[in-house]
Amino acid sequence: MKLTKKLATFMLAFCLVASVGLLSACSNSQSKAEEGESLTLLVPEWGAPSDEMLKKFKDETGISVTVEVAGWDEIKQKVSVASSGKNAPADLIEVDWSWVGEFTSAGWLEKISVPESVKKDMPSLAYFTVDGQVYAIPYTNDMRIAYLNTDMSKQAGVETIPTGRL
Repeated sequence: MKLTKKLATFMLAFCLVASVGLLSACSNSQSKAEEGESLTLLVPEWGAPSDEMLKKFKDETGISVTVEVAGWDEIKQKVSVASSGKNAPADLIEVDWSWVGEFTSAGWLEKISVPESVKKDMPSLAYFTVDGQVYAIPYTNDMRIAYLNTDMSKQAGVETIPTGRL
């Protein structure tokens, strides 16, 4: 698909207000987002924009966004199956950083032009860059941490990992 200015605007606007993950433009889509047209967005339930966000975007750009919600594993499967057949499952998809290398080597993602001023504010953009080209935009960073009640684990006879860095 051609990554038009309005599509790039949506991606950046969505990235600024969304809560998890990252977005990428799918390759091989025939859609060009111009005023009065629509885009499709494939995301897990937790990444779906609110109706208010979608209305605001449409009011500002004239572009409608159709949201397709799918499970995390289902998204990867949809992208793999559709893209292998030279089709895009959506104009924009939420992808994991670990999928970017696989998807770009297969030619399934479009390059995204990101201004240098924006790159400076997104150090994690490097995870979504292949051979100097950006293929996805992070819109949040998260870190999953587990806490262990060592008193309870000792009572249960469970050995714990020594404190400090692993």
